[in-house]
Amino acid sequence: MNRSAGPLDPQPVSRAPAVPAHASFSSRLVKVCVSIVCLLAFVPALEGGRTLRIRGLDYSFLVTEPSGWTIDVGSVIQVANFVMHPEGTQWREADVVAFSRFFPRNQDEDLENFLQSELAGQEVLCPKLEISDLRLDLELNPETRKRPRVVAKSCACPGGKQEVVAFTEVTDYFVIFVLSARDEASISKALPIFQQLISSFRWLGRPRSSVELLRSSP
Repeated sequence: MNRSAGPLDPQPVSRAPAVPAHASFSSRLVKVCVSIVCLLAFVPALEGGRTLRIRGLDYSFLVTEPSGWTIDVGSVIQVANFVMHPEGTQWREADVVAFSRFFPRNQDEDLENFLQSELAGQEVLCPKLEISDLRLDLELNPETRKRPRVVAKSCACPGGKQEVVAFTEVTDYFVIFVLSARDEASISKALPIFQQLISSFRWLGRPRSSVELLRSSP
């Protein structure tokens, strides 16, 4: 997998209909085609691994690679902000992957509404979808001394993939982090890594344009 950063700039994924591929959140990763551009840069590591700043026209955030894993933007810029997979694997063939997607939020929509809407869409595709609450053991944000506000669900469709889906919100966007694997054992093994990834997430807000910077100059 190419680990080098190119001239990219991911935009939040639009609300697209779910794709019936084993009723999994990861099915969209290979089926949905949305126009996205992105800019990716490296900054000093928050803890341990490589920290990446991923910027769009209206947002900017940081994530850090857990040891032994690769965060890739270039090969998924049309469907996700990034995909993470074990080093030495290709994300399409890996037994387990994690990825994130941003969704613009409506003014009258809260996180619970968004969460229920997304899960309902999955249940339409898989009436036997098993959904259960999951508590993630996230690290304290060193700046706020608080843990991220994340609602996590375990989702499994018989004959499909096992997934952990974490929902959170930032200014103007809902964010989904997904850990997707072929079996429960792989999910359990990768869950601590997934928690590290979410704990490293730092919302930087909307990038300031050159015009805004000039206006704010004394």
